[in-house]
Amino acid sequence: LEEAAKGTNQGIVFDTPFARMKKIPGAPLAYWASPASVEAFQYGSVDDAYTAKKGMAIGDNAIFLRRWTEVSFAQICRTSHGPEDTLKHRWYPCLHGGEQRKWYGNQTHIVNWINNGEEPKRNITQKTDDHWSRYIISTDFFFRRGVTWTAISSGQFAARYYPEGFAFTSASMCAFPGTGTLTALILLLNSCVARSYLAMLS
Repeated sequence: LEEAAKGTNQGIVFDTPFARMKKIPGAPLAYWASPASVEAFQYGSVDDAYTAKKGMAIGDNAIFLRRWTEVSFAQICRTSHGPEDTLKHRWYPCLHGGEQRKWYGNQTHIVNWINNGEEPKRNITQKTDDHWSRYIISTDFFFRRGVTWTAISSGQFAARYYPEGFAFTSASMCAFPGTGTLTALILLLNSCVARSYLAMLS
């Protein structure tokens, strides 16, 4: 600090006008950001081409979530595309956070979602005396393929592709393609460019 105050070590001194940082969403004190990286915010953003969703709060994980190894394989439906495919099987693949892992993986859990989640919806309504849709959210995006990442992690950000057939809890954030492709999204999110911008925004 003494060297910085005296100006004797220019390598640790950042002289950044606040007007530049105001161009970053939320105006964080990202004093290390280069002018070029800040100017990039004036162009289109990722959410112009993709939709990000938070997963459901299932209400009682001990009852409604399992690891797929705990249940007979015959009771798991891995090919669901929507509510009409949830009438015969009790268990469906479900993204539920997990360790820091890039590209693919952390597909260890299943959720009781028979009859479009009838049991967990009824359970959380009884527990909260409120409508289930306040907690079990994003169900319109269940069973679509997308890109996911763990909602809370102490490690480096890591995005993973997953195929159709998955629900997802609040431990997982998911993104779905609009005009963009999933390949482009996962390559971007796992790049050093994304790490740089996430450091500015977080």
